[in-house]
Amino acid sequence: MMLMKRSIFKNKVIVLVSLLAGLISCEKHNDNIFNDDFKKVYGEWLSNKKCGGLSGDCYTFSSETLNIFENGDFEIVDQHDNYIEGHIKVISQDLNSLKVIFDEKNGKLPLFSSDELFLTFNGNDTVIFNEGCCDRFSFEFIRKN
Repeated sequence: MMLMKRSIFKNKVIVLVSLLAGLISCEKHNDNIFNDDFKKVYGEWLSNKKCGGLSGDCYTFSSETLNIFENGDFEIVDQHDNYIEGHIKVISQDLNSLKVIFDEKNGKLPLFSSDELFLTFNGNDTVIFNEGCCDRFSFEFIRKN
């Protein structure tokens, strides 16, 4: 009889510990894919200019709208009202730099000619996506209000 009481008590303790561990581990899940230094990229952006290529010239480029969500999803609407969606994959990030891939659901993005982009800010309302290297482009977007 004493052995049976111990067994029941032991089972109750195991169940109680399991429940407590489950409750403690049920903290709110954070869907943000960027660290604090880059969270200001979330929101709606309007393309402003495109610079680079062989000449290095800049062109007015105000026909694309880019929307970036906290879970890393994005939407692009181009000048012809074509709708593109996908997910941003973070390659690397630290305090000073962020390198990402815009993974479009249906293949290659027509907006960027490179898969990997470096993200930098010019103030709070301007974001620049740079394809890097020599004859590549950088794309400047202004926050849409």
